Amino acid sequence: MHIRLSIHPSAKGKIPTENLYLLGNGWQNVELTWEQAFELITVDGYATSAELSNDNRSEANFVSRQLCMIDIDNGMRIEQLLNDPFYNEFGAGFYTTPSHASDHHRFRICFVLEQPEHDCERMKAIIRGLMKVYGDADPACKDASRLYFGTVNCVIKELRDKVLTKDAIDVLAEQGKEVVQYMTEPREYPKHTSEQIIEIAEKLKSLYPDLEYEQWIRVTWGFCNELGKQEGIQLMRYFYPEEKSREYEKLVKSNSTTGKKVTLGTIIKMIKDKQGVIDYITHQKRLFEYNEKFNQSKYKVNN
Repeated sequence: MHIRLSIHPSAKGKIPTENLYLLGNGWQNVELTWEQAFELITVDGYATSAELSNDNRSEANFVSRQLCMIDIDNGMRIEQLLNDPFYNEFGAGFYTTPSHASDHHRFRICFVLEQPEHDCERMKAIIRGLMKVYGDADPACKDASRLYFGTVNCVIKELRDKVLTKDAIDVLAEQGKEVVQYMTEPREYPKHTSEQIIEIAEKLKSLYPDLEYEQWIRVTWGFCNELGKQEGIQLMRYFYPEEKSREYEKLVKSNSTTGKKVTLGTIIKMIKDKQGVIDYITHQKRLFEYNEKFNQSKYKVNN
């Protein structure tokens, strides 16, 4: 498969912040195989962006995008990524960034779309959808013409031949459209019984065995706002005892305006988002297994 993207011949590796203004112009479109593009990014270290109508990188000049990346700068570790069902089903690879360290993993997850996306707004929705899958992704990386720096002679990386299928892209685009509205509009949910709240906590734990920092903040506030601070913290410590180092009391005493808007509905939405992805992958695997069995059966018609 060949993909179209743009590279900047003067941008190799991480560019100092004070020199970023130099990367406004000078972009060049290229058409490469994914293997060639991955080498360009992780060996030569070139910065990449979307296919553009001229050498100026802006959304006004967006033509198409087929390579998406999700920045992971906080929380998730590479071993977690390698066990992630969404990545294993659709991920085209990953590479570490120059600031990666053994005690603080920083890397980019790569996704190659089955077909290039030419609609700028839909492309942004797809990226937002991917960010919903990876809650600890850098929220700044949501622009259709976003540039991503490469890593010169990257050591820790993985190249895979997976693609984001059209069906998966449609689901991500639809979910991505809801992100801004969901994050900005408060929602009212009816009070739940203690038994229901425990069931919600159990389901959350099964889908999110480890909470990243931002997830931990939202979940703690959600339970505290539903149950009261004391019972909310008690519930969190029961289901997430490994979070000893995180200061629950200090968090809920902060009187965060944002935290007070978080409800149990936020937690339910996290569960639904994650479960939706898992259900989709399960459906795809079952469909594949069915087709395999059918192809081996006596009912298969040979052309």
